[in-house]
Amino acid sequence: MLRIALALTALAVAAPALAQDSASPQDPAPAAASEDGVVAEQASIAAPPPAQGRLLVAVNVDDAEVLVDGQAVGRTPLAVLTLPPGRHTVAIRAVGFEPYSRSVDLTVEGARVDAYLDPTPDQASAIAAHEAEEAAAYGAAAPADPWYRKWWVWAAVGGGAVVLTAIIVGIAVAAGGGDGGTQEGFPVPPLPEAM
Repeated sequence: MLRIALALTALAVAAPALAQDSASPQDPAPAAASEDGVVAEQASIAAPPPAQGRLLVAVNVDDAEVLVDGQAVGRTPLAVLTLPPGRHTVAIRAVGFEPYSRSVDLTVEGARVDAYLDPTPDQASAIAAHEAEEAAAYGAAAPADPWYRKWWVWAAVGGGAVVLTAIIVGIAVAAGGGDGGTQEGFPVPPLPEAM
């Protein structure tokens, strides 16, 4: 309060000098000073602007038209809207999609509308056909399984292992003389004598 009084006092001191420099017949009469030197001027203080709320509209479809209270406000993706608080009706329209409408209570803290537009039956069929085409194109362009994932590669490896084992056993039997009871083909270390 003291600061306001000092500011008004400084204004009262400077006002007469300014009034003399730019005096014109249209200027109002200078303000009268009160007993303590404070200007008793009626100040017109502008009322603060009314509080505004912020509305965020999120839609799953680009280029959809957004209307607030029947007035077009833009197309998606849409920047945050600044509106007076209260109940507002948000409507969203897009070609090939069912219209969307919702009432929202906007406060000075803000509000958010998340809209999911459902495709019309014709649009749903077109979307499904397009996705099927993409899937078919992906399947045709997909690389074939690598060689090590083929069943016949591992069947050949297993068969080769069986054949190799049979050859090794055959060589071992041939080196042993083939009579099955002697160990002449294999070197046998001497046995230590009993003590």
